[in-house]
Amino acid sequence: MALWGGRFSSETRNEVTQYSESISFDQRLYHFDIAGSKAHVTMLAEQGIIPAETAKAIREERIERRIDAGEFRYDIAMEDIHMHIESALIEALGAEGARVHSARSRNDQVALDIRLYLRSEVDSLIAELRHFQRALVAQADAHPRTVMPGFTHLQHAQPVLFAHHLLAYVEMLDRDAERLAGCRERINVMPLGSGAIAGSNNDINSRTSCDRRGLELGGHSAGAQPGDTVACNTAQFIADIMHFRNQGGVRVAARIGSIQPFNIGQQQELIRPLRTVSLEQCAAV
Repeated sequence: MALWGGRFSSETRNEVTQYSESISFDQRLYHFDIAGSKAHVTMLAEQGIIPAETAKAIREERIERRIDAGEFRYDIAMEDIHMHIESALIEALGAEGARVHSARSRNDQVALDIRLYLRSEVDSLIAELRHFQRALVAQADAHPRTVMPGFTHLQHAQPVLFAHHLLAYVEMLDRDAERLAGCRERINVMPLGSGAIAGSNNDINSRTSCDRRGLELGGHSAGAQPGDTVACNTAQFIADIMHFRNQGGVRVAARIGSIQPFNIGQQQELIRPLRTVSLEQCAAV
């Protein structure tokens, strides 16, 4: 039976369990869930909400190592990665392990995990864009005098430098990186302290949790603050990433379209000039 099924008199049907589980895909959040919980229990101990020994035991539990080593068993009856890790803590530490969820709702916990995960993904994307830019610049440097035909509407247009053509993509990728940096800024907000919807009545200190995870406070701390409801319920930062992905696909298609003529029936005619025409020959014409 699912952990939430205690009010039901019969077992949860397998179809319902299969439909409601998310562990098959949210297990990728384990590193961020554990990191967020470690920062949270440290703050709880500093605020005197849980014993320092409990916080230390939770931080030192080796769940992350077990997952990394492939030794952690997943069970769809526990539905998601958050319940898996909390249950593992309780199994290892008894009732003290359950203190990891003190002064925290599943709402702000999940919001934190998603934000930490997306922040990491955005950082990786920006690094990959910069790597791609460096490769394009290297190719432009290697071909400073190579001329290629420019195209518009799949027809021959002005001759252009191959380097010029490549560096145009470098500028486009700069704008992509700027958009991602804007997404990162909106992602990098601490939701812990929002509770289920309107804050926590415990004497928490979200600032210390922010500092440990490199997040911005986002205008709310202990207790109900104006940003609390939005912090847990907004998905705008996810929509920003989805928009970037969609627009990125459009831009990639446009870039492919700019070189597509080299592959549709004019290969010999077009590639030969690309390899052999020099600036001097172009000027002579």
